[in-house]
Amino acid sequence: MHAPDSSVRKSTVFTVPAYYKDFLCKGGRCRHTCCDGLAIAITQDEYFRLVGLACTERLRRQLDVSLIRIPYGDPGRFALLSPDFTGRCRMLDEDGLCRLHAECGGDMLAGVCRYFPRRPRRQGSGAEPEAEHRSESGPECACANACEHTLELLWDNPDAMRLVTQELSFDLPRAPASGEIPPALCRRMTVVMADSSRPFADRLQELGCPGPDYSDAHLQRIRRIIAWAEESCASVSVFCRRALTLPDICFARHFEQLAKLRYRFPDFDGFLSRALANDIFFLNYPSPDEGGDISFAGRALRDEIDTLLYLTAANEELLLSKEDVIDLFAAFFRMVDLTNFQHNILAAGGPADPDGGPGFLRRGSDQSGNDGGSGGAPAAV
Repeated sequence: MHAPDSSVRKSTVFTVPAYYKDFLCKGGRCRHTCCDGLAIAITQDEYFRLVGLACTERLRRQLDVSLIRIPYGDPGRFALLSPDFTGRCRMLDEDGLCRLHAECGGDMLAGVCRYFPRRPRRQGSGAEPEAEHRSESGPECACANACEHTLELLWDNPDAMRLVTQELSFDLPRAPASGEIPPALCRRMTVVMADSSRPFADRLQELGCPGPDYSDAHLQRIRRIIAWAEESCASVSVFCRRALTLPDICFARHFEQLAKLRYRFPDFDGFLSRALANDIFFLNYPSPDEGGDISFAGRALRDEIDTLLYLTAANEELLLSKEDVIDLFAAFFRMVDLTNFQHNILAAGGPADPDGGPGFLRRGSDQSGNDGGSGGAPAAV
């Protein structure tokens, strides 16, 4: 996860999904923390503040082990708060609460830790949006699907992805980032994906996704992505391992497993649509990192959905409760949103990929700052 940019405190009206007003961090009650398996990128100022922090001997030992300088880092992304070998943040106590926060207060936390899973961002000219949620500019905020409580709110409320306005206060970047996407485009894409009254295929086509591919070659691509995730992403590895140890799931078997899941959870497709719509809004689809390229974003979104459904089908026998499904989705979206997942989607294409099939980025690569990378990590939180 990325550190926030240099910022100023700003209280204004944000465009948010309707569930946002009900969001409250569960703290120690989380089954899995939203940073599970991830390293947290912090700024130069935050690093030296933590290095010189007056604290107990126990917290000092934990900070000294956790803090790792990034080679050739810049002031905005200078060091990492690294997890232990299980993927758990070293700042967490046995009760699941942050020791740094408890001992030194919230002001000592890195910006990412203060805000995540929330992702505030400035849009357009930075002007406040009008009451109508389809205003052309203004700041936005959403919560990541990496957080189980976000997914619980999406599961419980069919209206969760209606876009509304709410007054919030965040430290926002002083100026809009270069290459930002017009907010009206992302908001329209969000509304399209959330509209479960329309056929799923029609919505994907409007979002720029290619049509379905039921070939063996595509199946093997998805399995290569899952093999990378099993090795590189601690949060989702248990689900990937099961998918890889089972015989190849042909698409006919895949559909049978998903039909069982839909029978068990009648609103599964509605939940899937809301989760994907939230991810689109959270990531500001199509990603500014790719210059808003709808073609690239559509291919990546199609592979993201196919990989999620493959993992879901492979683990169907274990998904017996709402909590089981949410745990799988949260683990999956920690991989998608907070690692270099999109790069590896292209890498999985091999030589046929239009960009030449770049190699997979592995854990610890110089190109990654997290557990598996940082290509999709939030930059404003």
